[in-house]
This record gives sequence, C-alpha cells and structure tokens, in this order.
Amino acid sequence: MTYDIPEWSGKAVGVNKWLSCRVVHAGRKTFPKMYETTAYREFKMELAMWIRANCKHKFHTASINVKITICIYTLMDSDAIIKPVFDAMEDSGIIEDDKYIQNFQVIRHSHKRGDRDSIKIEIEEA
Repeated sequence: MTYDIPEWSGKAVGVNKWLSCRVVHAGRKTFPKMYETTAYREFKMELAMWIRANCKHKFHTASINVKITICIYTLMDSDAIIKPVFDAMEDSGIIEDDKYIQNFQVIRHSHKRGDRDSIKIEIEEA
C-alpha cells in the first residue's frame, strides 16, 4: 500500500548547511567537529511536524520504498535535500530508522530564484 504525504512548501535547507564546522582542541590534537546549523535544525523540525500532521501511519516493516518529488532552486543540489527528508521522517516517528528504506527515487523540478521550494513524499511498504 502506498501512502502519499501532501506537498510541503517553504524554504528548504539542504545537508550542505548542516556541515558547519568548529575546531575542537583536545590536548595537543586539533580536529574539526561537525554540527547542525540552526537553519538546518529548524527546517528538519518543520518538515517533521508537517509529516507527523499529514501521515498517521507508522511503518514498522523492515522494507519500505520512498519516492520524493522536489521543486527546488536551480542551483541547489538534488542530493542535499535527501538527508534532511529522511531525518525528518525519523523525527516524525513514521519510520524507526532510515536504514529500512530499501529503494528511493528522487524526481527533481527546478524553479527560479524567489519561488518557494516544495517536497512531496510517497511511501510504500515493500
């Protein structure tokens, strides 16, 4: 059975905004530490609340297929949006872990600067 989550629209923040870095000093060694930016965290939380409000089904199966249709700004990377969508699906509680996603398909449409981004998610139990 396939479950369609209605289209979300707003300002998408990709994983590239997630990879902010701070230098941590540990004794004599220095190394970078990655952390989520506020913009990424807020986008993921907004998307998770949207998913939770629009999909009451919880997928407990060990195998699901996901189709993501995105409409994003022409210069934004398509793959940058996948990580926050999967994280939001986990945070919303509809899937336990994104490791259960066996297949995923991304369909990309582009828009001009200033238009709103949109994301539509379809989930199927395999």
